[in-house]
Amino acid sequence: MGDKGDIESEVERIKDFIKEHPEFRKILRLAVEHERKGEGKEYYIGWEWSDVRCHPAKLVKCITNDICTISYKSNRYTCYKLLNRKAVEIALGMKEVN
Repeated sequence: MGDKGDIESEVERIKDFIKEHPEFRKILRLAVEHERKGEGKEYYIGWEWSDVRCHPAKLVKCITNDICTISYKSNRYTCYKLLNRKAVEIALGMKEVN
């Protein structure tokens, strides 16, 4: 995803998703904030459903729409990460397009 056209189409796809499912605006914002806090940590494995205040079953919609993925899974924990945080940040207006 190094091409500017790729990031723009990804941003538009995420904006469309948020328009269709406005309840995900807050969830994605919290995910971005959590990932920003985890940046630079040696063993950051992602965020959990409780970090974004969302029932785990609801996150399936983000996974099936290629917005996030399961980054770690054990018997006790399931962690998620955004597939393209920059595109999500731009779609939410948290970052300018460069």
